[in-house]
Amino acid sequence: MPQVLLATIRVIVKSEFGTFKLRAILDQGAQATLITEGASKLLRLHKHKTFARITGVSGETVVVKQYVKFSLTSHYEAGFEIRSQAYVIPSLNNYCSGPVDRQTLPSFAEFTLADPDFDKNDPIDLLIGGDLYGDILLPQQKKFDKGILLQLTHFGWIVSGPTSEISYAQTVNINLCSLNAQFKASWEQDKSIESRKLTSEKIACEEIFKKNCTPGYEGSFIIALPIRSQILDHSSPVFSHSNFSALKQIENKFAKDPNLVSEYKKFTVFDGSSKSHHSSSLTDELFPGPALHNHFTIIINR
Repeated sequence: MPQVLLATIRVIVKSEFGTFKLRAILDQGAQATLITEGASKLLRLHKHKTFARITGVSGETVVVKQYVKFSLTSHYEAGFEIRSQAYVIPSLNNYCSGPVDRQTLPSFAEFTLADPDFDKNDPIDLLIGGDLYGDILLPQQKKFDKGILLQLTHFGWIVSGPTSEISYAQTVNINLCSLNAQFKASWEQDKSIESRKLTSEKIACEEIFKKNCTPGYEGSFIIALPIRSQILDHSSPVFSHSNFSALKQIENKFAKDPNLVSEYKKFTVFDGSSKSHHSSSLTDELFPGPALHNHFTIIINR
């Protein structure tokens, strides 16, 4: 297949913060106009919320959640201005025109080109789709031998067509086909999983739950409290009247709130962290088990 030039133009984008020059590519095969995240930041454009699915050539679909509004003006035609809105995506295809020998091309000296550096590999900031394509083109065109075509637009003459019989590129550029790969990195950030290093005590605690859980009421599970000393050395913990301080606190509350007494009788409550001077609390004696959430740094990275 021959090396083929795609139609690129240089546009002036107007925003409330000034005017900026961007390189754009025309793509009648796209139903919408797209702009890179970097260009939207350069223009300091206000982002609007949206939800759109963009489908590429291979059927892959990505979701876009932001769009921006701006105006396009022209170096070529004074007074021309067109309002536009574009979906914001991380980047556009890295279009590469390939090595082009201008001496093998027709002379374009008499034409004001929309992209004087059409044979250069400058980044593409904007993809102008079919929503604007018809408003940009003008009727005049000039066709040269071997398929080179010049088409007049409000931005000047665009150059497209084959430049040689042999393709020097190892890839074929079809816009939108690689959008899925561009979003893959952000998806993979949400899949960050911290590898957990469990101590022998935490492993023992998990084993107790696996072996001793029994079905309970309405889908619940019942298991004995995982007391540390009983699991490790089969000894019993020492609790010395730790219930007295808890009872005193509860009785004071009961005196002030009769409704609390009634509710309390329906559900037995005790303070697991209460302890005396000569013994530990129930909480002290229980296995905590491994943490079930990711480390804070993993959460921040996501």
